[in-house]
Amino acid sequence: FLRQNKEEKMDVEVKENCLWLKEAKGSGKAYFRMENEILLSLDKVEDAAGWRPVPSGLTEAIGMVEPAAGTNEKIFASVCVHLHPSWVEASDTIQIARYKMKTGLPASVVVRRDAIKHVVKIPMTKMAVTDAWFHMKDKTGFVFSCRRYTDENGYPDLTPHLSKDGDKLTLPKQLTDTLTIAETFSKENSDDNLVRVELRQGRLW
Repeated sequence: FLRQNKEEKMDVEVKENCLWLKEAKGSGKAYFRMENEILLSLDKVEDAAGWRPVPSGLTEAIGMVEPAAGTNEKIFASVCVHLHPSWVEASDTIQIARYKMKTGLPASVVVRRDAIKHVVKIPMTKMAVTDAWFHMKDKTGFVFSCRRYTDENGYPDLTPHLSKDGDKLTLPKQLTDTLTIAETFSKENSDDNLVRVELRQGRLW
């Protein structure tokens, strides 16, 4: 919002744990969730114990599903990645991505997409879970920790949405190339990098 906005002045307001920005002369506005843990000092990060091996493919799975998470802070689960014992998943309520694998975790871990996405390019070898943090480290001893979240209702059950019967489709071979070309324009807006695809009989839009 700030990168794309050309207004010289903004109205700033804090309410409902959010920082609201509004164009002084226009109608554009945006909000950002404010969280107490952002202000936590490093000594508040719990020491990890019980390190266990990172299963082969886990960071790749995170990299495949995290683009499906969104930016709507009003639906907090939609900005998170869910690490389930049997899969990794994310959804912005418009799309769902689930990668089935044994994650090696004894219980679910919910973390922000904007935090966990940074592990994708790092060859992590160990992981651990504490009350409020999810930790990963590589063979050099570098430790990456991100907040884990719990909710009395848990992460939404996406299984019913993935268990629908339907017709099997064979995607066009040129779909990947077409999307790559379309993304040349959509990626200019990194906060909303979306491409609309319509599949019709014999045609790709």
